[in-house]
Amino acid sequence: MDNIYERGDMHWCIVFFDEPYNKGENKERPIFILERDEEEVYFFRITSNQGEEHQRKYRPPLLNWRAYGLSRPSYINIETPLLVRDLNYFSKATYIARAKDIDIQAVENTLIELGFYE
Repeated sequence: MDNIYERGDMHWCIVFFDEPYNKGENKERPIFILERDEEEVYFFRITSNQGEEHQRKYRPPLLNWRAYGLSRPSYINIETPLLVRDLNYFSKATYIARAKDIDIQAVENTLIELGFYE
């Protein structure tokens, strides 16, 4: 199971919201793993909402969303990476797919362009 926690892997995950209009709510949604270390997994939410014009630069599209079994065009919301400290939260049952290289590269390029990575 350890090999499904790498950059570009996607899982179903319960995500809690902090936005004022839905604070405290949660929803099962697909997530995109950004990176992991021994005890933590950093990830982004995957959304079907492209966002307002000013948000779109923070939501690169998943070009191969159909191949991953997602039901609608999807975007990776890179505005706020989230963190899970318990790797037991993920399992083979939550695993969706590993993103294709073109989608992983699009996320990395966007992070570099926005100054999040060097």
